[in-house]
Amino acid sequence: MDKSRDTYIAAILAAGTVACAIAASVTGISGFIGIPLPIAIKRTFPIPAVLWVTVIAYMCVYSLLYKINVRRLLGPALFIGFSCHVVPLLLKFKHELSADPGMLSSVWYTAYSVLFVAGAMCVLTWYCVYRVIILPSAGPDARFLTYPVIFLWAYGVSALAVNAHVADLIVVTAVTAAAFGFHATTFGRTLIAYARGTGSVVLSRPVVALALVGIGAFAIRVFYLYRIMSDPNCMLTGSDAVRYDAMARSFLAGENITDSYASGYWMFLAVIYKVFGTGYFSVGIVQCIISSVSCILLYYVGARIFNARAGLIAAVLSALNFLLVFSASSIGYQVMDVFYCTAVVLLALLYTDSLYRVQGPVPWLLLCVTGGVMACAVATRETNFFFSIILVVWMFLMLRQRVCVKSSLAAAAVVLISYCLVLAPFIVRNIRHTGVWYPVFTTYGASDSGQGRDKAFSHYYAEYVNLENRDLEAAGVDLFDARKTFASFMRSPGAVSSALMRNFTGKFANMFFQQGYGSFDLLFLYRLSDYYYAAWFYAYVLGIVGLVAAFRSRHAVLHTLGFAFIAYRTAVHLFTEAWYRHRASLEPFLLLYVAFGLYAVIAYSRRQEGRIYE
Repeated sequence: MDKSRDTYIAAILAAGTVACAIAASVTGISGFIGIPLPIAIKRTFPIPAVLWVTVIAYMCVYSLLYKINVRRLLGPALFIGFSCHVVPLLLKFKHELSADPGMLSSVWYTAYSVLFVAGAMCVLTWYCVYRVIILPSAGPDARFLTYPVIFLWAYGVSALAVNAHVADLIVVTAVTAAAFGFHATTFGRTLIAYARGTGSVVLSRPVVALALVGIGAFAIRVFYLYRIMSDPNCMLTGSDAVRYDAMARSFLAGENITDSYASGYWMFLAVIYKVFGTGYFSVGIVQCIISSVSCILLYYVGARIFNARAGLIAAVLSALNFLLVFSASSIGYQVMDVFYCTAVVLLALLYTDSLYRVQGPVPWLLLCVTGGVMACAVATRETNFFFSIILVVWMFLMLRQRVCVKSSLAAAAVVLISYCLVLAPFIVRNIRHTGVWYPVFTTYGASDSGQGRDKAFSHYYAEYVNLENRDLEAAGVDLFDARKTFASFMRSPGAVSSALMRNFTGKFANMFFQQGYGSFDLLFLYRLSDYYYAAWFYAYVLGIVGLVAAFRSRHAVLHTLGFAFIAYRTAVHLFTEAWYRHRASLEPFLLLYVAFGLYAVIAYSRRQEGRIYE
C-alpha cells in the first residue's frame, strides 16, 4: 500500500467514523439504549451505544488494515469517542442557549456556559494544530488519531459559522493562528516548553496547587452564597435550616434544649452566632472556609491512598462539585459532616500509612485526635456512630500487619478512650434529657410535649424505619420483626422478594442516580440538556473504572476505609431515608474513585509502562 493511498484510506475511514459519531450524538441515536433512572426526568438515561460501537469498529478496521496492535489504538480511540460525543453536544447546547437566552436563571451562568463551550473549542483547536504539524512525519498509528481530530474541528467551526456565532469564530481563528505560530517556530516551541516546565513545577509543589484549589473553591462557594442570599427566603434553602437556627438561638438565650438531633451542628451554629452575630452571611462564610479546607483534606486522602495526581484531581472535582458547593452555602449539618468524615479518614490513613512507611514510635497524639474528630462526627451526624466501630476495627486489622497485636489493641484503646471523652458530654446530655445514652436518639416531635423520656429508642427507631418503608409494610415485611417477615415470605415469597428489591433499588437510585435540586452545574452545565446526560455517563463510567482499579491493585489497600464508609452510610439510608442530599457526606469518597478512574484512563492512554502508580 503506497503512502498516498494509505493517507486517503485513513482519511476516509476517519471521516466516516466522525460523521457517524456526530450524527449519533446530535440526533440522539446514540442513546437508543436507555435506562430508567431518577436523574433522567421525562426520559430514560441515554447510553451512547451506537457512538462507541462506531468508534470500536473504526479501531478494529484500522488495526487490521495497517497491522497495528489494537491495544496501541485503544487510548486514542477513547479520546476520539469522548470528543465526538461531548464537543457536538456542547455546540448544540450553545445553539439552544443562543435561541433561548432565558434558559438559565442567571446571566452569570449564561456567561460561564458560553466561556465553557468556547474554551472547549479552543482546546480542540490547539490540539488539532499540533496534530496537523506533526502529521507529515507521523506513522499510521498517529494518523489514526490525527484525522478524526481534524474532521471534528472542521465540524465545530462549521457549526459555529452556520449558527452565526461570530465571536466564537474570531476566538477560534485567533487561537488557530497563535497555535501555528507557537508550534511552527523555534521561539514558540521554546515558550511552550517553558510553560510546560513551569506547570510541572507548580503541580509538583502541593502547597501551590492546593492554594489555587482552596482559593478557587472558596470563591465558587462565596458566589453561590451570594446567589442564595439574594432570595428573601434563603433560610429555607437547607432542609432543616429553620430548626437548627431556632435551636441555636434558644441555646444562646439560655433555654433548655432537649432535642439531641444533630446537636453538634446546632451548637457549632450557636458558636458562630455568639462570635460573629446571627446573620446568614457569617454562617455561610465560615462554612465556605470549612468546605474549602475539606477539598484540601481530600487531596491528602487521595495522595495517601492512590497518588498525588489522583488526589489533586479529586480536590479539583470537589471544589467544583455542586452538592458540596450547595452544602457549604446552606444551613445544614452536611458541610460539617463532610469535613469531619474526610478528616477522620485522613487521620486514620496518616497513622496506618506512617507505620507502613517508617517503623518508629506510636504517634499517640494522632490517635487521640482521630478519636476526638470521630466523636465530633457522631455528634454532628448521629448515623456515624456505628462507623466509629468500623474505623477502630479497620485500624486494628491494618496495624496487625505491621505491629504486634498488643500494640494494635493499645492503639485502638487510645482511639476509643479519646472518642468517649469527647462524646461524653453529649451522652450525659442525652441521658439527662431523653433518658437514654445512645447519641443517635432524637425526640423530634415529642420533646415539646414532654414525652421524650417515655419513648424507648428501639420503639422510636422501629417506628421511624417502618414509616420510611411503607411499601414493605404493605407487603407484610417488618424490618424489626424477623418472624413476621419470615411468615410473610413463606406465604408469598415472590411478592416479598419483589417488595424488598423495589424498595432497596429505588432508594439506591435516589441516592446515586439523581440530582434532586439545582438547575446549573459548573461541570455538567444546564440540567437535563443532552450534554448534561453525556457528562454524567462518563462520570459514572470513570467511577466504576476507579473502583475496579482500586480493588485490583495491592498498593491501594488503604482505600478500603473510604469504601467501608460509603457502604455503611449507604446501608443506613437503604433502611431509612434515601435522597440526593444524603449523598453529600459520601461525595468526597465517590469523587476519589472518579479521580482515580480518570487518572488510570489517562495513564493508560499515554501508554505508561508498569503499574499506574508513581
